[in-house]
Amino acid sequence: MPNLMPGGWRWRVLAGCNTVAAVLVLSWLWSPTRHVWDRLDVATFRWLNGSLALGHGWQMFWAYANWRPLDILPGLLLLLLFIYSQRRDNRARQLAGWTYLLLAALCLAAVKPAALYLVHDTLQYFRHSPTLVLDDSLRLSALVPQVSAKDSSPWCFPSDHGFVLLTITSLFWYLRRTRAAVMAVVITVVFSSPRMVSGGHWATDTLVGGAVMTLIGTSWLFATPLHYHLARIIYPIVRRCDVLLPPWKLPGSVAR
Repeated sequence: MPNLMPGGWRWRVLAGCNTVAAVLVLSWLWSPTRHVWDRLDVATFRWLNGSLALGHGWQMFWAYANWRPLDILPGLLLLLLFIYSQRRDNRARQLAGWTYLLLAALCLAAVKPAALYLVHDTLQYFRHSPTLVLDDSLRLSALVPQVSAKDSSPWCFPSDHGFVLLTITSLFWYLRRTRAAVMAVVITVVFSSPRMVSGGHWATDTLVGGAVMTLIGTSWLFATPLHYHLARIIYPIVRRCDVLLPPWKLPGSVAR
């Protein structure tokens, strides 16, 4: 089938991603390294959350940054970046790209409930967000009550928000779109920070929880033949939707 990634095993990628995931999990479970993670969490939170004392304008900015309806914004930015990254591809490559974007969505749909079931239901691990743990936290819900901002969670680990952003970002790397991948990393960092400022998440909810979910989920999808077999099923469906999918011929685009 044309324009699809080779369906073989990418052993180095698979081994590398799962090794990093294992190291993160072990460092989270081992007391000496967990102590380092905990200190990083507290220091990061106090630095970011403490900035809310700078004034009302700053508080308003972060309140709206944590307004739930705006959670869709980073997803839209990554989608626009994905469309832009395909502007010079021929139509067959563009449709293959949309196929892999759908595969990433399937990865999200499969890994997220499995991970939450493992962490919450099987391991019975529930972690409170920093605003529910540290008494001197600044709460956006109190500072800017007119904005419904997320600033707490009784089960903040792992960060599903971070997992979504990291998974879509990883897709750019698997597709070898390096410039777009770097921009996606920037978007992920920028839009992961509001939850850390507000206290809705600890830093390690994303750095450990979201990263482990992403490393395992995407590597077993895109570094094994699984993606190829699924793409052979999805690609014909995507092709039938050709006229509906951007990018169409964009100004300055050159097919290749």
